[in-house]
Amino acid sequence: MPLRLSTALKSSLGEPNRKALGFVGAAVTLALTALIVGTAFAQDVGWPTPPAGPPFSIPSEQAMQASITDSVEIPGAVVHVVPPSWPGPLPLIPPIQTTELLFTDSSWSVLPLTLWVDAGTFAEVVQVRVAPVETSELPAIDARLLFGFQIEFFDARGKRLPAAPQRPIRVDVPAAAVTASGVDGKSLLFWLQADGEPMPLLTSFNTISEILTARLISPGILVLADES
Repeated sequence: MPLRLSTALKSSLGEPNRKALGFVGAAVTLALTALIVGTAFAQDVGWPTPPAGPPFSIPSEQAMQASITDSVEIPGAVVHVVPPSWPGPLPLIPPIQTTELLFTDSSWSVLPLTLWVDAGTFAEVVQVRVAPVETSELPAIDARLLFGFQIEFFDARGKRLPAAPQRPIRVDVPAAAVTASGVDGKSLLFWLQADGEPMPLLTSFNTISEILTARLISPGILVLADES
């Protein structure tokens, strides 16, 4: 009897309906597997939601009203001041308030550099100082060194900040002047020397805008090298 009922059911449903039932059955199986096992796919824990970042304290009224008492300006360097700001409660939902800092000077022989500082990166007013570094003073890297920048963070009193920023700082450098000389933009790589040996940074190259992008997790000497 069960066999006859099954045969009759298949005949009454027809081929298209049997395929639809098959798809539904597969979906139910995946859902049950996810509930029982915990996940139906080999993804990282918490996928696709990223792990929560550090909580950000709301800047105090004293921190918001603080002003620069000792400037860190020196010849050949450019200094920008970043006030404290709060990105909001976790989880952070883009777009995050961001401060754009353009570093360039008529005396520089290197390309301009832009830092994008997200709210919550610093808990106090900070002086960001950027200056070109002579090629002879750049860290030893097994690649052709193009140019470098010394990137430093100071508090309002001109004291160097010992701690790394709470959020990575995006770095943008236009590469058109470099690629115009025949260098392949995809072979360009940023390196950072903070403490110890220089380390390569994940570097992206936009072939349309010809912008090189990386992210800083600490101050130091940022070097652009040709890896070709």
